[in-house]
Amino acid sequence: MRLNRERNNVMHGNRVDERALIAVLRVTAPLIGAGFDRIAHAALERGVDPMPLAAQAALGIQLADSRTAPDLCDVLE
Repeated sequence: MRLNRERNNVMHGNRVDERALIAVLRVTAPLIGAGFDRIAHAALERGVDPMPLAAQAALGIQLADSRTAPDLCDVLE
C-alpha cells in the first residue's frame, strides 16, 4: 500500500524531491531484499537457475489480474 502511494506521488504528483525518493527506497529495499533472498535460496538449496526463476516470476506477475493467477507468495517459489 505504501509503495503504491509513493509511486503515485512520483508518477502523478511529479514529486521527485529527496523526501519522495527516500520514502520509495525505504519501502522498496525490503521487497528487493526478499526477492534476492528467494532467488539465492532457490539456487543454493534446489539448484534452480536464476534466469528461469525470474522468467517464471515475471509471468506470475503478468497473470496477477487473471483468474488463474498464482498466489503472491508463490511467484518466486
